[in-house]
Amino acid sequence: VHVFAHCLGALSFSMSLFGGAIADDLASLVVNSVSLTPRVPGWSKVKMALGPNFAEYILGTPYIDPRFSEAPLLSGRWVMSKVISALHPECKEPACHMQSFMWATGRPGFFMHENLAPETHRHDRLADINGASTVHYYRHINKMVKAGKAVRFDPSDPKLTALPTNYLAKAPEITTPMLFTTGDHNRIFTDSNIVCHKMLSKVVPGRHELEVLPGYGHIDPILGKDAHEQVYPRILEHFRKHSTDRKAA
Repeated sequence: VHVFAHCLGALSFSMSLFGGAIADDLASLVVNSVSLTPRVPGWSKVKMALGPNFAEYILGTPYIDPRFSEAPLLSGRWVMSKVISALHPECKEPACHMQSFMWATGRPGFFMHENLAPETHRHDRLADINGASTVHYYRHINKMVKAGKAVRFDPSDPKLTALPTNYLAKAPEITTPMLFTTGDHNRIFTDSNIVCHKMLSKVVPGRHELEVLPGYGHIDPILGKDAHEQVYPRILEHFRKHSTDRKAA
């Protein structure tokens, strides 16, 4: 079995693997954008610190949605969308503006515009691909960013005692070969995967690989119009390199 994981899927899957929640018998793992050392831009740190309480107690909603521009006229969600769009003159898609605000720092922050096909950048399509999200998880990501590594959300929660306090402690024992991928214009998790690869390479030299994708951002390595030619062949190369012969198996 090979696994390709992206964004918080990559972070949570890495935590499961390095924390012992799943067996270390995978053929290989590819993680895009982030893994066990989440790092974000300065403005994103401010939003993570203030955003959950603002959404829950000021807006009165436990989630943020790229479709806020479709909320009732003059509602808090509608006003929020209009204010955010006014700060994003780079395109006319309110869903694009909201997604940059929800997860990134930049104009745009979620991807590089030039990497998307026009059909992908349409409002309905973007809002379908990257939908509404609760805001509470920002609090956990904020703790990880402050710690510089993956950590438990609530160390005192008895349900979490089986999980490690340091997800990197057993890194020498994890034999699954990993490929870290990230765009060199990643405005969500910046150089998180570069840092994680460097850290693991000191512990187990040569086991894991890194691929920095020139001209790409956070999610366009997956849904970019040329990703099938510029990104996926590298992922397949990693899978094939670590595949067992099916007949022998």
